[in-house]
Amino acid sequence: GFLAGLHPVTLIMVFALAAMVMKEREFSVKDFFQTPHDWVMFAWFFYTVGTSPTPKETFGEVKSYLVFYLVIVQALSSLGRIQQFLKWWIAMIMVLVALGLGSQYGFDPLGSKDLTETLKNRLSVNLSIFANPNAVGHNVIPVIPMLYFMFAWHRPIFMQQAAFLVMAIPAWCVYLTLSKGAFLS
Repeated sequence: GFLAGLHPVTLIMVFALAAMVMKEREFSVKDFFQTPHDWVMFAWFFYTVGTSPTPKETFGEVKSYLVFYLVIVQALSSLGRIQQFLKWWIAMIMVLVALGLGSQYGFDPLGSKDLTETLKNRLSVNLSIFANPNAVGHNVIPVIPMLYFMFAWHRPIFMQQAAFLVMAIPAWCVYLTLSKGAFLS
């Protein structure tokens, strides 16, 4: 409640933009147009704003997505940075998995077990956007291929075996959500 007035995401994005412009290597606008997906993102942005009956309001709604994309593209400028980003992303999803599965096995700091029971025993995590089993399933399922590519693909056999055991944990979490969309994913 009291933090809503601070707009923490906006402050973080301003900080990220400032860091992007002030970084060691020279900043250039052509850095944003190096790959085909860069062109697709800008095309999507201009198409969305340009075809809207209310372009000003639409711009206000989608500009944060474009800024987020630009900051991420500039921040993930090497394979090492991409791998570090993926490791953090995996870790955060695994925290969500731990909170969800923990609620089923006695560790429930968020009171998720009661929420899960009210939703016909479909696993949910009592956090704002994860109070829905589909949201949990759709957000957890991407960690399975990420774990595979980070820890099993082109790795020694013992690493592959360990990775497949770890991949079973989020798979179990997705199973408990009973989310058909997550299964399709």
